[in-house]
Amino acid sequence: QGQLRARPPTGKGEGPWLPSHFVLTESRLLQLRSPDASQPPEAVFSLNVNCAVFETTLFPFSFQLVTTGKVLHAAGR
Repeated sequence: QGQLRARPPTGKGEGPWLPSHFVLTESRLLQLRSPDASQPPEAVFSLNVNCAVFETTLFPFSFQLVTTGKVLHAAGR
């Protein structure tokens, strides 16, 4: 569990990279608006052997997680 900055999803503009709370399980990465578990996840990324991670230069300490059907751009704080 922890915080990363996340780029707005494609199609929602080029807004600021906002802090999000992430929870990593054995098969999923959950993106939450806050550590408060009472809210549904903002996004769920399914993790499997077809996933890939790439370093990017979009933001300091940023990376791209590519899953089946979804892409996450995130950066360390």
